[in-house]
Amino acid sequence: MFSALDTDNEIIDIDTALQDPSKKYFCPSCRGELVVRAGNVNIAHFAHKSKCDCDGYDNDMSEWHRSWQRKFPLRNREVVLKLDETHPLSINCEKLIRRADILCYGHVIEFQNSPISSLEFSERNYFFKLLGKKVVWIFNMIDAFESGMIECYEEWWDNKSNGGKYSWKYASKTFIDFNHNDKDVTLFFQFSEFNENEEDSYQGYLERVTWAINSDIDDEDTNFKRFFTSYYPANFTGLMEMLKRKYEKS
Repeated sequence: MFSALDTDNEIIDIDTALQDPSKKYFCPSCRGELVVRAGNVNIAHFAHKSKCDCDGYDNDMSEWHRSWQRKFPLRNREVVLKLDETHPLSINCEKLIRRADILCYGHVIEFQNSPISSLEFSERNYFFKLLGKKVVWIFNMIDAFESGMIECYEEWWDNKSNGGKYSWKYASKTFIDFNHNDKDVTLFFQFSEFNENEEDSYQGYLERVTWAINSDIDDEDTNFKRFFTSYYPANFTGLMEMLKRKYEKS
């Protein structure tokens, strides 16, 4: 994790903590003590001092993940969300406390660089939706696209926004149960680190998945091996404008 609580119960970013790593820091979810990790393998982050069953947030410590979080104010990062145990559907949730990578405009935004199971993907969506939040996922597909694992074989036009038709070799089973008609979950794939057509190229290049073949039968035409995208919104600014507009209409 990249955010923690200090002894004054204030939110502290890892960059601030690096200036004085000897101070005490605590987990916003379980209140357990944290330590500052600044080794040569992962980028600097907080980790639990003692192994515990928290919310499994110590997994994705990539620079890609960190760079996305930095686009948002500290107050919007790693926000702790709790589901009351008296909620009639709480029995269906593996965890009653989770941290949203980002919470803004009534949307939870999750950044995913490392592999994630279809079960965990579905459980996070279910949890956040029980709390009345819409969910936006941004998956790092840069390596898969640049290596040719994901390939755009044709463009298409739906009279609203143009997009691409993609094929995916050895498609991830993460999305086996994903329903692309679910209006409360929006899926983005990031295909490039930079957007050459934008002044703010650091925003990267995104495509929104609008349709996909998915099934529990693993053959040539299933499991997201064919999917369509929309080119809008294609970057961070466009995404924020879309979320703000949806929030204001709700």
